Amino acid sequence: MIAWGSDKSKLRQNYSNVHYIEDRFSHAKLHNDLIKANQVVVLGNSLEAFQIAQSTRTYLDEIGRYNTKILLMTTEGSELRKTLGKGMENWLKIELKKQRISLQSAVKITKMEGDNDLEAIFYNREQDYENEKIPDTDYFVKPDIVICENGIARPKKELLQMVGYQDQGSEKKISMNIDQIPTTNIRFSLIHNDIYSPILAVGSCAEYPSFVQKQRMRIDDVSHNIEAGFFAAMNMLDKRVEFRYIPHTYLNINDKPVHFVGERN
Repeated sequence: MIAWGSDKSKLRQNYSNVHYIEDRFSHAKLHNDLIKANQVVVLGNSLEAFQIAQSTRTYLDEIGRYNTKILLMTTEGSELRKTLGKGMENWLKIELKKQRISLQSAVKITKMEGDNDLEAIFYNREQDYENEKIPDTDYFVKPDIVICENGIARPKKELLQMVGYQDQGSEKKISMNIDQIPTTNIRFSLIHNDIYSPILAVGSCAEYPSFVQKQRMRIDDVSHNIEAGFFAAMNMLDKRVEFRYIPHTYLNINDKPVHFVGERN
């Protein structure tokens, strides 16, 4: 049985003031650096980016850092707009503003400056380039800290390197997509479409068939992947179970709970 996660999607260049929340160490380092920051930028298109911005404000208020500015930036492909629509994005923008969090949505980042630290982010606002307009103004922000939350990248371990030669008739033959991500064929995450397959994959390292759309998806949802691991383990014990868990995303913005049940686009 194979169960592991994936690395965070990261910027092309490594900067000392850019943080990715991946484990307890990175979380603790971010907490320590926030104490000294005057401008925080949360950069990302995932729904978690909105919760991170809110949680950052809550933490800073608790330690008396009321004047620290927080800017949340999303680009054109944000999960919120694709999944819940522009109306929900506008509502969240109002709630974030009440928490002293600015939202710049659907920006086009044109340049990032800095060698060791990310010193400036240059961007165009949506209203400046929509309807095929040519932007005539560049905006910029100079962050002390950047928190990136833009979903998942490669699996933490590459499965193809661990299973050997992949000839067509081999029992170790694994279905992969063009990016060499394992693909699953049925709901309880078997790599082969065979109830007695010896190889199972769970977690964000594998693609699952969508419950709604005709496509495969990688799920970065902890509860979903825990349930997938349980059902995969049951199948290893020859228990005929079917995986029907629907992902659930919970946000708490300005003390208002937001529950989204279903697949993200």
